[in-house]
Amino acid sequence: MVQVTAWEKLGEVCAKHLRKGRLVLIEGKLVSNNDGEPAVYTDNSGTKRASFKIKANTIKFLGPKNQEVQVMEEHSEVLKDDIIF
Repeated sequence: MVQVTAWEKLGEVCAKHLRKGRLVLIEGKLVSNNDGEPAVYTDNSGTKRASFKIKANTIKFLGPKNQEVQVMEEHSEVLKDDIIF
């Protein structure tokens, strides 16, 4: 599991639609501590672990093919049919 932060409209959409087990694709920036290293912590079993956080710029909700796939970007909402390849 990775910690992700999403702000403003993107955060509101995530709060409304994300649930445990929901598949998403996240694009964003890796955030580390001040010296560029990952945050180090000790888990419940006493094992040291390291992790980065992601500041999300884009979140794509994934699901079954019969569901419409949506791409959510900061300050805008783009539907799959609007994307030109």
